[in-house]
Amino acid sequence: MKFIDAAGVTFACPVTFEGTITTAPSSPATASFMVKRWVSNVITQADLTGGQASQSVNLTGFPGGVVLAASYLQTTATSSSSNGSTTGATLSLGISGSTQGYLATGANVLGAAARLANAAGTLLGCYRAGDTPQITITATGGAPDLAHLTISVRAVVYYLEVSAES
Repeated sequence: MKFIDAAGVTFACPVTFEGTITTAPSSPATASFMVKRWVSNVITQADLTGGQASQSVNLTGFPGGVVLAASYLQTTATSSSSNGSTTGATLSLGISGSTQGYLATGANVLGAAARLANAAGTLLGCYRAGDTPQITITATGGAPDLAHLTISVRAVVYYLEVSAES
């Protein structure tokens, strides 16, 4: 194993890292920040309660002390409805009390298996001390019911870690 002294290393060519890279506020330099990505657990039909048109499902493991940079939702399989009374579904990403804070509701997702980049939420660019993000799924149609949906979706959030100001 080779060690690098306090003078550091300057790379004058592309660099490929194999394995895990750990950064702290002092590496890279304190004045520099790296955008990081958080990917949620997958929400499926098993996470929904039938008999209602809309439900927010909490996501686990989101870091605290961050500034939100961007977000999108990723449907991981084609969404569908098993009943003609539910003709559509929309998704949003946010927190309790601001269900569209990260990503506003967009177009009907039935038939979609893609990244969903709806209108930006109102909390992007804000410091967040300790959020519990949630995906809100809303069924639409003549008699919408979440029980009619087959859905598989996860959230992706890009953020900056915030270190102590000095």
